Amino acid sequence: MLTYNFAQRIVDRMMKVIPYNVNIMDSKGIIIASGDSLRVGKVHRGAFEAIERGILIEVYKSSGGAKPGVNMPIYYNNEIMGVIGISGDPKVVGSFAELVKITAELLISQEYTFKEKRMEERLKDEFLHQWAYLNQEYDAVFKERAKALNINLNIERVAVIVKSIDSVKDPNFDKLRIKISKDEYLIRLNPQICVLFIKFNKNLDKLIEGISSLIDNVYIGIGFKQEIVGLSVNQAFKSIELGERLKPNQYIYNYKDFVLIHRIYEGGDKKEILEPILKLIEEGAGSDLINTLDKYINLNGEINLVAEALHIHRNSLNYRLQKIQDITGKNTKNYLDLFQLFSAYTIYKLDCKEGK
Repeated sequence: MLTYNFAQRIVDRMMKVIPYNVNIMDSKGIIIASGDSLRVGKVHRGAFEAIERGILIEVYKSSGGAKPGVNMPIYYNNEIMGVIGISGDPKVVGSFAELVKITAELLISQEYTFKEKRMEERLKDEFLHQWAYLNQEYDAVFKERAKALNINLNIERVAVIVKSIDSVKDPNFDKLRIKISKDEYLIRLNPQICVLFIKFNKNLDKLIEGISSLIDNVYIGIGFKQEIVGLSVNQAFKSIELGERLKPNQYIYNYKDFVLIHRIYEGGDKKEILEPILKLIEEGAGSDLINTLDKYINLNGEINLVAEALHIHRNSLNYRLQKIQDITGKNTKNYLDLFQLFSAYTIYKLDCKEGK
């Protein structure tokens, strides 16, 4: 339906190029816009006849709310949606009739095409929001919605979360749209977080590099390839959450680097896992053994590098490592023992970050 505001915009535009009053009537023949505001809301008999007959109607005498002039039905999608009229001697204003009619129909078509596009964008945004949070099998209704929006759910995708470090500054995520291609999507979950649905075979390293070059001060989290993309979104979120706590000096976090510790942290008996570290804290208090273990883990057991980072001699380092073994019963040179120490220390750090 034609609205008053839109119809009046058409009238105002027409009257800038022709020296006659223009009226627009709705599909019931009521004047909804006019160069003469006093006529708005009145029934126009000439318009009613134009709608009934579907042709241009010439009015030579004032009658039934109509003044001399011409009235033409205006169409959208082959249906009459209203009438546009030009006031004046039909023999004079008739020469403008076809031009005014075509221009009005073009403006209406543009307006409704724009509205349809906006509606489609809104529906797509709503779908993408639901998609990001959906962690279960897609039902028939969801699949139909995807099909209607021309979204292929069968493409393997990875979720990439981009989170602003600065909670005040707007990161302008729209700049990232140049980094996505066909069948990839970007949706802003809130002012500080957006998610990208990226095809699995894409060069993620190049994409992440591109994101970093376009937007400063963001964390980037990457999930696994998933058939249900919401699961990948969760993983990307979790990678940022764990990464901020375990590797605060980094800004790019891939869930593959955290999956093992995440599963241990969420599903294991933390009291049992933490036991070696709690012993080390209690019995090795003041001996800097925790810091030694931290450097040993993060420097991959490279004795020279660890000793240099701690500013101690190799012999002093070996003494500390032996002390760690005596207290915990775990040999740092044994991979399985070291993994248990690593797991215990990582979970200890996570619990400390949460204030537990």
